[in-house]
Amino acid sequence: AAMPFDSTQALAAAADRVTNLDVETAFVTTYTLPANAILSGTVWDVMLQVTVAGVTGTPDLTIALKLDGNAAASLAITSVAAGNTYLLKFKVTGGGAGASVPALVETSTLKTVSGTGTFVPASVVNAAFNTTTTHVVTATATWSAASASNQADLRWLTSTYRQAAAVT
Repeated sequence: AAMPFDSTQALAAAADRVTNLDVETAFVTTYTLPANAILSGTVWDVMLQVTVAGVTGTPDLTIALKLDGNAAASLAITSVAAGNTYLLKFKVTGGGAGASVPALVETSTLKTVSGTGTFVPASVVNAAFNTTTTHVVTATATWSAASASNQADLRWLTSTYRQAAAVT
């Protein structure tokens, strides 16, 4: 059964595209976790899929998942090609409930369907986490060169919420 904060936003090709920009640019699609959702013993997983729709030459691309504006996970990809698809994920494990509780923010290994990338680990680890407020996830893309042909599509942004597995 789906937990109350599960969400998948699947987007058609070109529906949410970052193109022709060599500065970090946010995709339009975001996800907001409601206040009081992270409890002790719960895990919140967030994952995106970005597909390269087109390129000129072999530019570099950086994609990132951000939690409240701070990088939670990012991927620096060199020499991307059209058709390359990248998955990026982070998770938050709740350590309690309140305005400032420990929360372990982890990134997972990346999967590149094609192409090569260098995984940049999370900068927010074991941070104080306010469970009483909403938290916003955004995704960004940065091209190494501006070209109208450089097109990165956010194909889906998914959020799943579950109980942490019992330690045996």
